[in-house]
Amino acid sequence: MPIEDRDDAHVITHALAKHTISELRSAETGQVSFRDGLVELGRLCGFEIIDGMMET
Repeated sequence: MPIEDRDDAHVITHALAKHTISELRSAETGQVSFRDGLVELGRLCGFEIIDGMMET
């Protein structure tokens, strides 16, 4: 699962989410790109949370 539950924390292991976080942490990331990255990261996490809750 791309989001691991570890007691009090959740670890994101999804490759695209890791890439987005790296871009957000970059000093060269502008304000608009940062906000766009947060939206993308939120969507990725939301998809993974929903996928984890859905029974197949």
